[in-house]
This record gives sequence, C-alpha cells and structure tokens, in this order.
Amino acid sequence: MVNVRMSLMAKLFMCFMFLVPACQNGCSKGVIVKVLNQDLLDPGVLLDYNVALVDEKQRPYCAGTLVEYDPVDHVVKVVTALHCVDDEKDDPKEYVFIKVAKHIYKAEVLKIQRESDLALLRTTDKVNGEIPVAQVGKFTPPPGHPIWIVGSGAGIEDILSHGTMSVPHAISRWSNVHVDIIDGSAFYGNSGGGVYNDKFELIGVLIEVGPQGPQGTGLWAHSVNLDEIIALLQIDKVISINPYAFPRIR
Repeated sequence: MVNVRMSLMAKLFMCFMFLVPACQNGCSKGVIVKVLNQDLLDPGVLLDYNVALVDEKQRPYCAGTLVEYDPVDHVVKVVTALHCVDDEKDDPKEYVFIKVAKHIYKAEVLKIQRESDLALLRTTDKVNGEIPVAQVGKFTPPPGHPIWIVGSGAGIEDILSHGTMSVPHAISRWSNVHVDIIDGSAFYGNSGGGVYNDKFELIGVLIEVGPQGPQGTGLWAHSVNLDEIIALLQIDKVISINPYAFPRIR
C-alpha cells in the first residue's frame, strides 16, 4: 500500500511540476476562464443601454445612458451631459425627447450637476416593455486599459467605438472637477453618451471631444469621472478590492 501511495503522490507531483511553468506563461485556470468570458461578451449589448436625445424632427443630437428602470411606474432614468439639455440661456429645458428602444418619450430634467456637466433625466411617459439598464462600475481603469464609447456621433444614433483610457482623474480646464481623458473615435454628437470599461460597466459620460481631423475624427475626449456619476445617482460606494491595483496576468 505504501508503494502505491508513493507512486500516486509522485505522479501528482510530476504533473504539478509540469503545469506550473505553463501557468506562469498565462495558462492558469483563472486566466483561461477570463479569456473565455471575454470572448463570450458582445460589445453590441452596450447599444441596448444607449438612448438618443432627438430634436423636434426626431434627429439625434446627443446621447444618454439608461441607468434605472421602474417596473411599477414603467419609467426610466437616463444620465447625460447637462449641455445637451440646456436652453439658449444655459438653463435646463422643461423637457426633452429621448429615443428608447425605437420609441420616443418625453423626459424631464430630474437633477443636474452644473460643474461636472451632468444631468439626470426621467421619462414622464410610460415606456413599453422591460428596459435593460447599464451597471455602474466601481473603479476607474488605469491608463492603457480598453474602453468603449457609445453615442450619437455626427448625428447618427448608436455609434459604437473602441478606445483607451489615457489620463484618469485629470482636472477639467473649466473647473476643478475630475475628468478622464480618453483616446478613441468620438464625434460631435457623442456628448452625453456612455463610456464603459472592458466589463461593459458605465465608468464615464462623454462631454467634450478634442481637435477634429480632416475626417472629423476626434483625437481625444473628456469623460466625466466615475465619482461624479456616483454622486449624481447617489450610489453608495461599495468597499471591495480594486482589481486594477494589482498587476494583471496576461
């Protein structure tokens, strides 16, 4: 019996010795699961969270993100850029029109944050069906991490583009509010649209695009930082381990 046990333990030990080097090169179980999960994620789902702010002719001019759905009253809340709902006197409009799941609804301005250029809207009409909403992230990704941008760039709704976090927690040139500088394709009309991390969680709201090139492509953009969104939505911060605080296995 002793010899049999030693033989089994020896085999297990040898397997372990052969597996460890492979795992150190990025083949650990956790990394494999993460890659598989990432492959299963479809960025197109972000379009389900996107709404277009439309004018009287139903043309999109800004965007917003669905953040809350009330199944009792059948209303939704949308976070967007304040300048998208301001009138000529820089006062919030009494109401605006938003396009949700191909239907247009009237929405009121429920709450604003002037310095951070944020506004929270709520539909006054009942919406049709159950509406999916975006999950708000807990952490701002560090420089170099991938992000997704959704909006109504160039007056076309549901523009989805990919980019990179360039400078998190930068200081806005207009106020002392923190913004994130992101690098990616953004256009006039992307204002108010959501910025998402690689887990498809909302981490920002686009408020400004940089210099436009010959083809109209923005070189960079300002996104309202996650802390400002959490404050607007009055979400209690969840104390947990920040995954971005540790080196990630590649």
